[in-house]
This record gives sequence, structure tokens and C-alpha cells, in this order.
Amino acid sequence: MQKLSNSHTRNSSQSQSIVQIPKGNQTPPRSHHLSIAPRISTYLITLFLIVVTLSGCTKDFEEINTDPNRIESISPGTLLNPIIYNMATFNTTKSDDITFNLMQVMLPFPSVSGGVHRYDLSETAGNSTWNTSYRWLTNIREMYYAAVAAKDDNYKAIAMTLNAWIYANLTDAFGDVPKTEATRGEEGIFQPAFNTQQEIYSQLLLDLDSANTLYNTSGTLLYGTEILYNNNISNWKRFANSLRCVCCYAYQNERK
Repeated sequence: MQKLSNSHTRNSSQSQSIVQIPKGNQTPPRSHHLSIAPRISTYLITLFLIVVTLSGCTKDFEEINTDPNRIESISPGTLLNPIIYNMATFNTTKSDDITFNLMQVMLPFPSVSGGVHRYDLSETAGNSTWNTSYRWLTNIREMYYAAVAAKDDNYKAIAMTLNAWIYANLTDAFGDVPKTEATRGEEGIFQPAFNTQQEIYSQLLLDLDSANTLYNTSGTLLYGTEILYNNNISNWKRFANSLRCVCCYAYQNERK
């Protein structure tokens, strides 16, 4: 009985050393492992949501973000009518704003002082002619390369003819202008060198001569109906040859 009592006493003391019973209102200490577990669970859930979200954003990304109303590539005909319309409209407006006033064909009324009709021209009078011409020359360049890609000589010839038409007007208005390095911003040329008027007319004559040989009067325009000659290639060829005569005359005068 004594042995049993001693054994019981020993076990009780060991139990007290293993489990400490708090005294009074003392709060038992929390396990460190139990406090970290909720944090790990939160991190894992957050990581899982991020992975799911990113995978969801990249799935079919190109297909979803493709505008069905825009064309992926252009044809030569896509640019032709906007070039014709916008340049013709602008030139007509400038004829009314400047040419008619300078020639006094039309005069504003009433007019107290100043005005183009009194030959009072500001330094910025030609800004719109410069900016509009080079804007559409850039489109003509794109049209030409689209025609080359499509292997369509008639569109190539039309692009060369329109290019010569605008450059002839530019050099008549300003004299020396950028041509060789112009409209090449995609190549990093943002300050193109100026060409002399004689250099410009010399190149225009060569371009119009090449355009004349490219026109195929037995063919047609495959990418829609253009608004100037209604796809009549013979008329486009006449336009190119008439423009060549004008440039030749101006070139001869420049050489004198």
C-alpha cells in the first residue's frame, strides 16, 4: 500500500509539471503554431486567387481585344478616295481664302482694314497648306507600298501621279521643300533635309514618266470605285501626262 501511494504521488507531481493549471484569472499561453496557421491559410488563398485571375486575363486575350470593326491591313483602294477628296476640298477652300482674294475676284464685305485682299498676309498663312499636303503625302506613300504588295501597277501609277501633283503644288507655293527624306518618320527621320525646286521638278518628271508606262488602260481598279475618274484608267493616264507637261514647263523656267 505504501508503494502504491508513493507511485500515485510521483505520477501526480509529474502531471503537475506537464500541465500547468493557471491560477486565478491568468490566461493560458497560446500555442505559437496555432497563431501562424490562419496566416498561412490566408496567404495560400490569396496566392491561389492571383494565379486564377492572371490565367483568366490571358486566356483568349488577343481574340477578345480584337476590334471586329477595323481592318487588319489596307488595300490601295482604302486610301485613294480619302486622298482625292481631302486634297481637292482643301485646295478649293484655299482658292476661296487666298487666291480669289489676292486676285480680287471675291472680296469680303464689309472690310474695314487688313485682309488678304489688301495683300496683308501673315507669316502663318501657308501653315495649313504645308501641314495638309504632307499629311496626305504620307498616306500616298502608304498607298504606294500597298499597291506594291498587291502587285497592282495601276494603283502604283496613281500613287505616283498624286504624289507628283501635291509636290508640284508645294514647291510652287514654298520653293525649296523636303522631298527625298520627307514622310519617313517611321525610319526616325523627323527633320528631313530640303530639296531645291530644280531637284524636285527633275524627280517629278521621272516619276510621271514611270507612271505613264505603268498605266494599263485595258485593266481596271480592283479595290472599289474611285471618285475622280470613276476607274477610267485612260483619264488617269491623261492626267499624269498633262501634269508632266506642267512640271516640264516649270522646270524649264527654274533653270533659266
